[in-house]
Amino acid sequence: MPAPVLVHVHHTTATKQSSFTLSNSSAKVIDPPRLGVAYHFEKEIQAAIGALVSSRNASTTTDLQTVALQFRILRQHGISISTDLFNQFRNGEGSFKDSLSNDVEGLLSLYEASHLGMPGEDVLEEAKSFSSKNLKQSLTTILNDDNIRKRVDQSLKTPVHWKMPRIEALDFINMWWRELDFKSKASFSRDRLMENYLWALGITYEPQFSECRIGLTKFVCILSAIDDMYDVYGFLDELELFTDAVTQWNLKANEDLPEYMKPVYSAMSTFGNELADQNYGLNTLPLIKKEWENLCKSYMVEARWFYGGYTPTLEEYLKNAWTSVGGPGAMLHAYLLTQGSQLTEASLESYNHGSQLIYWTSIVTRLTNDLGTSKAESERGDVAKSVHCYMEEKGISEEEAQEYIKGLICYSWKKINEESAKATIPKSIVNMSLNMARTAHNTVMVLGHRLG
Repeated sequence: MPAPVLVHVHHTTATKQSSFTLSNSSAKVIDPPRLGVAYHFEKEIQAAIGALVSSRNASTTTDLQTVALQFRILRQHGISISTDLFNQFRNGEGSFKDSLSNDVEGLLSLYEASHLGMPGEDVLEEAKSFSSKNLKQSLTTILNDDNIRKRVDQSLKTPVHWKMPRIEALDFINMWWRELDFKSKASFSRDRLMENYLWALGITYEPQFSECRIGLTKFVCILSAIDDMYDVYGFLDELELFTDAVTQWNLKANEDLPEYMKPVYSAMSTFGNELADQNYGLNTLPLIKKEWENLCKSYMVEARWFYGGYTPTLEEYLKNAWTSVGGPGAMLHAYLLTQGSQLTEASLESYNHGSQLIYWTSIVTRLTNDLGTSKAESERGDVAKSVHCYMEEKGISEEEAQEYIKGLICYSWKKINEESAKATIPKSIVNMSLNMARTAHNTVMVLGHRLG
């Protein structure tokens, strides 16, 4: 059966014309967010979404691929839609019908839709289990089309909802990085400018947010240097001094630090002060300072654990690690950088509505980082990560602990989906938070590059 089309974009050679229609007649799904061009067509996409809701096509069609796609698109855009939509594909016992097992396109669409589930939506857990089992079987039995095989394989590895949007050309900030001269002044820190830029690009990929990407890259570069200092270089008493200096946030505090810490402290405070000066009369410096203070205090907790030979429980670890991963700091900086002249006291207040969303996306970022880099970090002298903490706590194998952490990641995504649907959270916070978690899956699990 032909695949459904949510949005059809038509270009002419003379003028750019965009027509958005709902159709089931084309053989190709065009999904602007996945192509990375949604920012060109925001009004048209909203009109198409409105037409989809009003037409109630999602409740009248009996094609699994169409229903699942429409469910996913509506949920991604914050539209409330019930999982009852999938009841027509279940038998009298409540299981998904065996007749669907050979509908690869339908199963693929169902698998993608299942990742938009929220806590308590068991039908989507069943959908995920049913579709993944049959899709895995299809890889070795009925698939002769290399293109479909590749799509299935990629989806099973990382579903669309967890992926970074399409990204464009890199525009590195080499001059700023060379002027910092961390290579000689803070030689203990890793030179990861390109990887750090990838994180910034994943969080805000839209072309109009170039300045935000530059600012976020600076934030992650400085964060990474500070993280390395706490993890593998500084002595405990020196790290206490640095933590206190961050709380004070002044030149005098910098003067009292060991020489190797001074360029890092200077880079952090200069960057924070410059960002605050850009916020058009609003006093954002206390917010910026607080995030750096929280971050360094969380690093200090981990340093004390390491020097004391203490392995925390998983609960203790996560209570601290959702901050130490850098997620809350990254989101505040991203929000300030993207708002620019539109930033107001009201918009700063609305930012606070996203605190739980930022918490859960930070948890995903932390746990995904741990699965991808835990062994390497332990070998270089870092504090125990979530897998090791759970192994020690429960006396289980590494494989068992990894499976438990993977389950926590899936649960955290359900909480992300639940929080994303709340109308009180600014859409920009929703998008950037989702993109941070997606970037973790793509950069850590695929490339091995962690945040912080």
